[in-house]
Amino acid sequence: MADIKKVISRFGADSQRGTAIIMAILILLVLSVIGVYAVSNSTVETKITGQERGFQEAFYTADSGEPIGVYITKRILHDDPQTVGALGAPWSNVASTGSTVVNPDLLGTGGRLFTNAARDPNQPQSSTASINTAGQSAALGLPGYVLLLVDIDRLQSQHLPGGGVEFASGYESIGQGGGGDVGVLFSVDSVGQYGLRGAESRVNVGYLYVPGLAGGE
Repeated sequence: MADIKKVISRFGADSQRGTAIIMAILILLVLSVIGVYAVSNSTVETKITGQERGFQEAFYTADSGEPIGVYITKRILHDDPQTVGALGAPWSNVASTGSTVVNPDLLGTGGRLFTNAARDPNQPQSSTASINTAGQSAALGLPGYVLLLVDIDRLQSQHLPGGGVEFASGYESIGQGGGGDVGVLFSVDSVGQYGLRGAESRVNVGYLYVPGLAGGE
């Protein structure tokens, strides 16, 4: 009888130890699953944060192209430089594409700033950018890992309401008529690229240049 009790007692102890081992294994398994999920979730969040930063950098770069494009347009229209070198650095710097930062095809009476362009709304960028900062981004105060492409096109000239043309004003005396009668509309299409993440953003604005007015605006 005593032997039977010993066997039953030993069996009960072994059963408890077996149950404890199984429970420990289950707990370890659950903790492992939680750990894997936490690491995976952290990795995904890190990637999302990186992508968000990439698109922010691309947008800020594209947004900086608007004042740059307007500045170059006004500079060329006001000063009428015959060479890009006359614009000075950094605009005359040679980009990694082999061309200057400002494309020479903007200059001269036959340049893109003096000739109305036929624009395809589905293809706002020309084959060759008017401003390309490849390898020269830092010279323009931009991070070296971003690329700015700005496309500037003259769209049309138009008579402005309220000007001398509308009211048949002539040039009978100094200050009568002339300045401000006609405006020239330009499109400034700016693309920013963040090379580390492959992100890209685009900003497009219209710029109305009015000859004869201070600043041309």
